[in-house]
Amino acid sequence: MKKLLLLTILFISTNPLAAASPSFFTVTLKNNKAWFLSPSGKQFLSMGVNAIGDQSYRAPNAFYYNPVKNQFSGDKAAWVKSALARLKKWGFNTIGSWSDEDLLGKKVPYTYMLYIARGNPWERVLDSVFSPEFEALVKENAQKAAKYKDDPDLIGYFLDNEMPWWGEYGWKAEGQKSLLEKYAAGAIENPNKQVLKKFFEDRYDNDIDRMDDAWALHLSSFDELLDPVTLTVRTKKQKADASAWAGVVADRYFAVTTKALKEVDPNHLILGVRFAGENPWEVVQACGKYCDMVSVNIYAKSGTADQVLLDNFYAKARKPILITEYSYSSMENQSGDPNTHGADVTVPTQKDRVEHLDRFARQLLALPYIVGLHWFEWSDESPKGRFDGEDQDYGLVDIQDKEYRLLTQKHAELNLAASSLHEKAEGPLPTIFKSMGEADYRRAEAGSKIDPVRPYLKIDGSLKPATWGDDAQSGKVTTNTSSGVVEINFESGSGWGCGISLPPNAGPFVAPNVVDLRGYNFFQFKAFVPKDLGFVINMGEAGSADPSSSSFNGVSGSDGESYTFPPFQGTGKWETYRVNLSDLEHRTVWGNQHGNNLFDTQAVSVIDFYIPGNQGAGKMLVKDLEFRVR
Repeated sequence: MKKLLLLTILFISTNPLAAASPSFFTVTLKNNKAWFLSPSGKQFLSMGVNAIGDQSYRAPNAFYYNPVKNQFSGDKAAWVKSALARLKKWGFNTIGSWSDEDLLGKKVPYTYMLYIARGNPWERVLDSVFSPEFEALVKENAQKAAKYKDDPDLIGYFLDNEMPWWGEYGWKAEGQKSLLEKYAAGAIENPNKQVLKKFFEDRYDNDIDRMDDAWALHLSSFDELLDPVTLTVRTKKQKADASAWAGVVADRYFAVTTKALKEVDPNHLILGVRFAGENPWEVVQACGKYCDMVSVNIYAKSGTADQVLLDNFYAKARKPILITEYSYSSMENQSGDPNTHGADVTVPTQKDRVEHLDRFARQLLALPYIVGLHWFEWSDESPKGRFDGEDQDYGLVDIQDKEYRLLTQKHAELNLAASSLHEKAEGPLPTIFKSMGEADYRRAEAGSKIDPVRPYLKIDGSLKPATWGDDAQSGKVTTNTSSGVVEINFESGSGWGCGISLPPNAGPFVAPNVVDLRGYNFFQFKAFVPKDLGFVINMGEAGSADPSSSSFNGVSGSDGESYTFPPFQGTGKWETYRVNLSDLEHRTVWGNQHGNNLFDTQAVSVIDFYIPGNQGAGKMLVKDLEFRVR
């Protein structure tokens, strides 16, 4: 009898089917599809909403969502009950980031934003990750997880949000100073500099001459990197070094943060850092190495998901993907939101908003590595702007707590169908990273004869410059051509900056404001540029437009791509600047992202002068814009 009892106990303890269900959320792959598993062991897709709660702390004006005060006469419990009932009615099963903590503990799954590495100053969080101070700050912030570590309703933690892996912003934008440039400029005796020195030693096999070929710093030894060094990332090789260094920074960041968090809470998932779209791929790889999944904030005005981008996230990280922000806004809205600042996902009507949501969400749910979608956000933003100027109709409800019925009905339909749509996901999990490859430009056919110099512009009344800037951060440009030069008066602002677009007005034309420049190798111009002002030249084919556009209507075989070139720096005097077309790189922030990766010079429609932000105000003068043969 004792032997039988012992065998029974042994069978129960070793049989996986008899094991106890997990006490917390986990992730799994089943039939090549990723899922959360709930604490009871059931398959779970996280369909959530961000920022459920009072928005007064985000808006420096009186026009914001504050339902407890304005609609519930101060009865917060009544609002909480109402909000949870609405979530259930609309089919959502997750309380997303930045939501009111009184919503938690109500048997509804939730995610939590930890901000584990945020300190002061806020934006310098990645500038010194190899220092003891960084590790101490992370350990201190990790203690915030202690109160949640035993809660089975917590799905997991986001370490941070939209970190500036590109250097200054969380999103890819031209002209920002990379992390490599920031670390190189660090002071003597900085503990980060030893790591930087070893990075370059390893990358160039301890050969300082090889490094000098790439950077032209004229260093006598790698030891000189321990001093403050000014790097300017311009060429493709230098950009590759900057991306690789971001990966080194990321490996340290994720190693320190995940270790500190697991020491406080070993029970819950680590959901990544909510990447703002594309990020340096070495950083994505590091995230997959240390985190349980990758979280991505992604917006697409066209309503079409960028599957190549998301496939690349999975191929690099090899972890499930949680979409942690997506949304659409409409000019037709109940809050009076003008939609002038924020992600460019504004459509004309609420009906259009619903159509875009439906198409985008269904495409995402059909991807095998997706484990959930979190809508941004619960309520409309203030029509007068939140703290950073955003004034978008992102809400499921308006600022008076009235729902957008067409939108919530569509969400309810999608949330109900989400699991079955995901079950039908076809195809293998992506394992191959699909690089854009080396871009090139179209040459003239053999035997073609062209003039050695081709003017691009006539600076007269027929020239119609277009100006643009980061209005939310005071970036703006005005122009004047009355003196026979292109006068660019700029305020670069504190965001991504500003610029001017110049369509060609010197024929012959292949279409209105489109010229054939095959056979030319260089773009040359004369300019007076304030000393040390950085600026960038971009060129676009006919049909180039916002990357989320549904079509790119080029001419003469062009497919609407846009290209950029290494940045220049002003000298404070008139100079001749020359752009080598062979130095081009495909732009991911403008133009067709699925074209032929060939600059179709037979249909050039625009040249941009782009001035990145944080450079103050001033004036540039430009003249004699022309294309030349080698």
